[in-house]
Amino acid sequence: MRDKLLAGKPLRIDKISIRSPTLSQIADVGFKNYLTYAAVCANDNIFGEQSDDKFYNVMNYSSDLMVYFHLGLYLFTGEQFLQAKDCFYTENDKGKVDKIIDKNNYDKIVDVLRLVSCTEDAKTIRSKELDEKIAKAKQKLKEKLGKLPGDDDVSFNELVSVVAAKGNGLNIMNIWRMTYYQFNDQFKRMNLIENYDISVKQVLAGFENVKPEPYIGRIN
Repeated sequence: MRDKLLAGKPLRIDKISIRSPTLSQIADVGFKNYLTYAAVCANDNIFGEQSDDKFYNVMNYSSDLMVYFHLGLYLFTGEQFLQAKDCFYTENDKGKVDKIIDKNNYDKIVDVLRLVSCTEDAKTIRSKELDEKIAKAKQKLKEKLGKLPGDDDVSFNELVSVVAAKGNGLNIMNIWRMTYYQFNDQFKRMNLIENYDISVKQVLAGFENVKPEPYIGRIN
């Protein structure tokens, strides 16, 4: 599946084609909205107490969440889905039911959505104990750095600009045609290569306990 995504091709579940949006499409909707669409469509565990049945949760979304769900489906599939009592569906030119999302295929669709949106490692809601540990760690960093982590978070457009500036055939004009999956892969690979180059230079300069990590291999 990953080869198809790297080639910019969609993945299919039943008759439904699911694509990784292009950077241009993400720029149109806004990166924060993109992440929201991905989370709502996949019913990621960020909405508080819910049933283990993800499709049941989706069918019982509030009207606001349902709007995001339909916008997300359109972004990832290019299809306008309608809602019925127990499914979502599209119609063909003759007005007959064509594609269906229901309890039988939704879990598979979620797996693909997480893959194409690069959110397959989405975290579940943290425990109170873990939140307290994170808060303490942030406070220690604030004491050392004088600021909280996240003050200098790199924005989506800055990440795109950095990759475009690295060259290799990409520039600020053509990079927007890449899918987010392709972009994410290239960004991670670029970091691996740069870290490897730095490690090699450190070894040559006489630094001890430095082991260059190979950059050829699967990126998680």
